[in-house]
Amino acid sequence: MDKYASVKEFIDDLELVGEIEFSYGGKMYSIAYPDSTVLVVEYGKPETEQVFASPEEFVEKFEIDGKRFKEIATDINVLLH
Repeated sequence: MDKYASVKEFIDDLELVGEIEFSYGGKMYSIAYPDSTVLVVEYGKPETEQVFASPEEFVEKFEIDGKRFKEIATDINVLLH
């Protein structure tokens, strides 16, 4: 499985491709960057959707199991990008 070497690599990839799917902690997530906002949702749980103003805000504020995304960005398993 793919992994990111840094938070910057993740942000650059998201800005380039606009969509990333990943797994972490036994759960799968989808991130979309269709415009100027970042949307993230856990697979099969539309009620978990969150919207962030930018990729930078996403990595600072999105949390999984109490950990900010920027702390786990190099640990996620990238499924699609």
